[in-house]
Amino acid sequence: MVTFDRKERKDAFWFYKANWNQEDPVLHLAEKRNLYRKSPYQDFMVFTNQEEAELFVNGKSQGRKKADPYHTIRWENVEIFSGENLI
Repeated sequence: MVTFDRKERKDAFWFYKANWNQEDPVLHLAEKRNLYRKSPYQDFMVFTNQEEAELFVNGKSQGRKKADPYHTIRWENVEIFSGENLI
């Protein structure tokens, strides 16, 4: 659940933390290590132990959504721009 060098926690770590830890707030953007995306439309997923979350892409809200029973939230077909984006 961590990288080989143990310097970075993988998405699986955050999934389990969101599901098993109710004391500390958890909100983790999944697949954020995937820096090179070819399509202008992307899906984004977060793991959280909060009831809901809101996604912002380049300062524009993509909406608030409630977490499912597995403590995940997914936004589909979100438009991103060529180059660097602020998520």
